[in-house]
Amino acid sequence: MLSENSVSTPEQMLVDVLTAEEMSVYCVYEPDLVDPFPETPARVLARRGLLRRIQSTQAQVNRLQAMQYEAVAEFARKAEDRSAVARELALALAISPRMAENQIELAEALVSRLPETLKAMQRGEIDAYKAGRIHEPSAALTDEQAREVDAIMAGRIGRKDPTGLRRSATLAVAKVDPDGYAQRCARRRAQRGIELIPQGEGMVKLCANLPIEVGAAAYARIDAQARRRRKADTTKTLGQHRADLFADLLLKDTSGLTVGPKAEVFIYMDVYTWLNLNTKPAEMAGVSSRTGLHRPALREPCVTLSRHTAPIARSDVVLLPSASA
Repeated sequence: MLSENSVSTPEQMLVDVLTAEEMSVYCVYEPDLVDPFPETPARVLARRGLLRRIQSTQAQVNRLQAMQYEAVAEFARKAEDRSAVARELALALAISPRMAENQIELAEALVSRLPETLKAMQRGEIDAYKAGRIHEPSAALTDEQAREVDAIMAGRIGRKDPTGLRRSATLAVAKVDPDGYAQRCARRRAQRGIELIPQGEGMVKLCANLPIEVGAAAYARIDAQARRRRKADTTKTLGQHRADLFADLLLKDTSGLTVGPKAEVFIYMDVYTWLNLNTKPAEMAGVSSRTGLHRPALREPCVTLSRHTAPIARSDVVLLPSASA
């Protein structure tokens, strides 16, 4: 007679069945993989069973996205007013008009220019984001050239991540349209530049668009010196050393010495604030109010303060009582 502890509960029996079933399942991608126990709670499944569920669910999502993008392309085709399609889709999906335009562009490309990529979505192999990585490099091509790229990529999709797909698609574009690709490369080189992007919380991002050989060489130099600094100073991460070294290299003066950053702060104050009639002036990042302008940090030689008084409109004029009154 079996003891009470040896009697398997239905839940434990299910775990045993799943474990035996999963012995022959490997952590590989299978487009036709389905979840054999879709009603089973996730907490009961072993890790391999959970991975199988994740994969099968993603494949279903990919197929649904293919269906959605086909509908988006048809929705745009049947529109009487083409200019209103993006706004209609944005309202329907509660997204920005720009996001709606991107969806429409990708949907039309999948239907007319990238049929093999669309089929891969329908099979559940890739999602819309990965399909976009194939579409972007081919957007400048003619329809015929785009279909050639699509045919090449049909055999390359495999298990590539989005970055790998983009790189592979770019190589296919260069193969199909070498002259056009060279012209676009020259045009992109002419558009090189830098951009300062505010990040909030006292940080900014400095981005540079450079030719690949220049950018790669610059990064290699920064990385090599940052790794040497890291060996001597382990209190900072490698990323912090790279950022500090990047700033040091940019802030060198003509003699080669690193100088501190010089900030130019523009302060716009209305007359009310100057007359102390406005008790709630605007705030500046790092400074709580007008009284904070006298902080020692803003009196440093590397800081230039420019004070500007905003003009007062006629409707804003305040009549002050005379001294005799």
